[in-house]
Amino acid sequence: MIPYALIFFFTLLPVFPGAIAAESSPGEAIFATSGNGTDPSGRTARLKAAAERHQQRHPEHWDETVKQLRALEGVEKLERAHQFINKQVTYRDLPQWKSPLETFTQGGNCKDYAIAKFLLLEEGGLPASEMRLVSLAPTGSRPAHVILVARINQKHYVLDSAGRSQSQHVVPLDAFNERNRTIVWSGSTSGYSLATIRGSGGGEMIITTLGPRPALTTGERLLDIAAELRLVRPGEAPLTTKERQKLALLRAYFHDPSEENASHIKPEEARKLNAMRQRLRKIYAAAGL
Repeated sequence: MIPYALIFFFTLLPVFPGAIAAESSPGEAIFATSGNGTDPSGRTARLKAAAERHQQRHPEHWDETVKQLRALEGVEKLERAHQFINKQVTYRDLPQWKSPLETFTQGGNCKDYAIAKFLLLEEGGLPASEMRLVSLAPTGSRPAHVILVARINQKHYVLDSAGRSQSQHVVPLDAFNERNRTIVWSGSTSGYSLATIRGSGGGEMIITTLGPRPALTTGERLLDIAAELRLVRPGEAPLTTKERQKLALLRAYFHDPSEENASHIKPEEARKLNAMRQRLRKIYAAAGL
């Protein structure tokens, strides 16, 4: 279990330079991938590695299910994949990011259910661009959790792992009972996205931080947003055009600390962002996320 005091840090990792979650279009933000697909948390790399191992060997009944999925449309396709994976996999809380074959034979936890459903649906005809693995931060007595979110006809649906309160069927995001939890990461094999989901009916899953906000200067506020330790919340002063332009440069460096990106910000800003990046990496590594 991750210490509660660290939950403040479990906020946005993905980046879409110049975008603010509170201003994103409903239903679209989680599907806006970053420009270069880099991911300092390492989740994208682990997901890609699991997908590559999957290409070498498929589990039993996988290929037949893929053929069935290709003949289905819409939510029916999601439901078929959801039921197949939840029935085939035995829950075991193992730390690895496993391929479907490894999950079927060894058992797996929530992220392994989500990976298997993602790959099955992709092969069954649903584009990877219409799906995101979503990591939810721990809160109170609830541990960290991973779900698969899929978009069908501009509506979002949650495919949860077996044994959960809403895992019997695919659930519309607006009806998902954990939609208000903090999102740590949302991504796919093609990269990762701004970690905010808004439901088509107004229900939303949106990043928050816990506890009082410290008083920050304008510059420190932009650094915190660039490192995605906080968001512009309703009721707070919106960013000016100049601040948004500066934020885009800070975010670009935070996720890609190249000499080119460093040349556009102050050395002190680069130093602080480097420290934030290292701190977050240590937290995620210790948590196995």
